[in-house]
Amino acid sequence: MNLKPSNLFVGTLLLTSIALALAGCANNGASGSKNASVSQGGDLQFEQRTYRYTCDNDQVIEARYVTTQKGNEDGPVLLVLQYKDQLFGLAPAVSASGSRYIGHAGLTTGSGLEWWGKGSDAWLSRFTGDNAQETERLQTCRLDES
Repeated sequence: MNLKPSNLFVGTLLLTSIALALAGCANNGASGSKNASVSQGGDLQFEQRTYRYTCDNDQVIEARYVTTQKGNEDGPVLLVLQYKDQLFGLAPAVSASGSRYIGHAGLTTGSGLEWWGKGSDAWLSRFTGDNAQETERLQTCRLDES
């Protein structure tokens, strides 16, 4: 059996790798609520904006939004969450209100994570398998304004 990865999978894997590399290089230990950094690779430009959230039980989550731009065209957005000393890559998902991101590599095998933000509030949830419609709330968070 010869399995070939789909172009979508390869593209997602590439963007996740780039975002995780950028996340590891920029803003380590940042204490502010919003930081930005820009990197360039050839004519492709990456921008990362980092936001810090305080959640239930004083748990801190750092959300790093990575965008790409080639020329004047904006490219994909990827979210890298730092939660419980781990990094998770999440992709944009359909949302009726606010911004929603999901990732199928969650805290345990067979689970995924959902980050849903609206204004200064955000929620981290987990789901099982591929069903991101049925979630269990893990954290309720508020953007640090400092």
